[in-house]
Amino acid sequence: MARGTGTFNGAALRSARQAKGLSAERLAKEVGTTKAMVLAYEHGKSIPEAGRAARLADAVGVSRAALLPPSAVREEPDDDPVRQMDYEASNSPAIRLAEQFGVAEDVMEDLLRVGGRVVPRMYDRSMRDLRQIAGMSIEQAAARAGISISTYRAIERDGKLPSRGNGRFPALLANALGIPVQKVEDAIILHPALVAKRMQIANIYRGIFDIVENVPAYKVASDSLEITSMAIVMAQPPAILSRAVRYEIHAHKNALRRHADAVSRVKYPLPYEAEERAGASQAELMQAKRRLRNAPEKAAAATWWSLSQVLTVRQWRSFVQLVEIQSGTNRRILFWDNMIDPDVGTALTYVRFRGHPVLETPAGDGGFHGFRLTPLAFSFYENERDFYRYIYPRIQAPMLRGRIDRQVQRLGRVARF
Repeated sequence: MARGTGTFNGAALRSARQAKGLSAERLAKEVGTTKAMVLAYEHGKSIPEAGRAARLADAVGVSRAALLPPSAVREEPDDDPVRQMDYEASNSPAIRLAEQFGVAEDVMEDLLRVGGRVVPRMYDRSMRDLRQIAGMSIEQAAARAGISISTYRAIERDGKLPSRGNGRFPALLANALGIPVQKVEDAIILHPALVAKRMQIANIYRGIFDIVENVPAYKVASDSLEITSMAIVMAQPPAILSRAVRYEIHAHKNALRRHADAVSRVKYPLPYEAEERAGASQAELMQAKRRLRNAPEKAAAATWWSLSQVLTVRQWRSFVQLVEIQSGTNRRILFWDNMIDPDVGTALTYVRFRGHPVLETPAGDGGFHGFRLTPLAFSFYENERDFYRYIYPRIQAPMLRGRIDRQVQRLGRVARF
């Protein structure tokens, strides 16, 4: 039985070796193995370890991804835009996963949606693919990330992030593998085990939304069957989870109101409305119907991702304080031990928004360090503020619209995670 990394394209190795004019014996000497072993790799009788697979790719002059099976890695065509669009349309992760789970493509797209951002069509690599491309074994990747082997193996095999502090793990893994954090995030989002869990959460949300549509005043309790079931699936505390669900219920009620408004505009158009406006009203109604149809999937994706990235109460409180100070003074924030908990201040310097720093930390002197929020931090705050009002209701987080400086306004709003 073949042993090693688990996935390897022996035929691609053979083609690349022959194209470069290397004999199996010469290639074996370059990577430190035997001719028999190279031939075993090429014929699928054995699979090289991650480090050796990387050396084989380098020796024959191809990318490390090229020696993974075609089904595991989809390479982007780099010629004309038309071919690229055709390729994207036929290689969407949503299409592959929709077929795997037997659901409609638009349903799967909403399960993969993170705050309005869908995992790029061109990107469809698992954590194991990323590790193999980096030429690392599980032991090496775990050591570089500073986590245990069992924790790393659970992430790669089951998509299982640790229940506490898991928002920092994508950054740790990205740093260990030497890749952008978004690639790790996307690999986690696409993990089939986590897709299956989000489908379970969506089914629970479907029942909750059915109740809300018939009983608008319905309030979900932290000890309800729905929250208890969801907490088991997500491995989250029921108290925090129930608050996140209330936030999604609030969003769903707003979607119901928008749908009712759209229906009214179509049924009872104003006499002076132009024909073009009537067409726009129909489009708005169709869009509102689609939002309601896939609302459980969107809510499941949003809840799963938001809680996987959530700041602790101490971090959020400190972040709010920093935002208030800087938005009011528009100057560098200086804080020290008796102003903000130093552990929280240090933790915030590692907070990332899609891989970008929330705080800049220039060198300090004396008894304090100087901190200044990056422009992206204000956008992050504005987009996350309503969510955290539900998660940590006792923390007062003021609105900042009108107080954000021009640099932040030029940055614009970013999609909420």
